[in-house]
Amino acid sequence: MKNNKIKNIFIDLDNTILDFAMQEEVSLKKTFCKINLPFTKENIDEYYKINYKMWRLLEQNLIKREDIFENRFLLFFKEINFDFDPIEAERIYEHFLGEGHFLVHNSLKLIKEIYLDYDLYIATNGIKHIQDRRIDSSKIRKYFKKIFISDEIGFSKPDKRFFEACFKQIKNFKNEETIIVGDSLTSDIQGGINSNIKTVWLNKNNMKNDTTIKPDFEIRNIYELKDILHILNTN
Repeated sequence: MKNNKIKNIFIDLDNTILDFAMQEEVSLKKTFCKINLPFTKENIDEYYKINYKMWRLLEQNLIKREDIFENRFLLFFKEINFDFDPIEAERIYEHFLGEGHFLVHNSLKLIKEIYLDYDLYIATNGIKHIQDRRIDSSKIRKYFKKIFISDEIGFSKPDKRFFEACFKQIKNFKNEETIIVGDSLTSDIQGGINSNIKTVWLNKNNMKNDTTIKPDFEIRNIYELKDILHILNTN
């Protein structure tokens, strides 16, 4: 490893390395087909609304992780008045969600170019068996020192305890030598702020940040992280 000021890079998995949005849409389409539910814009929008709300509640420590997986299809089916076992629907969906992968543009290129110079870590919220299958399908595991999944850690980003558990597993860890890059202000960036490490927001869609969460850096393409690292290591 080069004599860099930054040594540890935490990288979010979903929509930062792997395109979860695409994976989610494909998996939902397969699930809806399997349970004979029309794949309409109205239905998919309703599912997204409920799922998004539940993940935000988790980030605020207002619900537990298992509440999402036990109740999102239950709430969804109630809202659209659809008669199907929500637990079975969740099982079917999780099966499809773990199949294959889609890469975010330039993510693999970036990882291959920096993994010898930095210690890379995946930091992801999600279900272990699903994330493991997607990581193995994409063949990116070999580039990372460790993979931290909220399902294993027991806490989810942005909870400071998630990051503290990760930091304890890194030899000679120092906050000032560490950054996190991710697409979520409320999860990745707020988590980095809570844990006193530098933050890089991957804002692929050029969204306006009208929140109180302010990242140290903002990029449009994951490959731009190389520019940020150059700045941090030369200043």
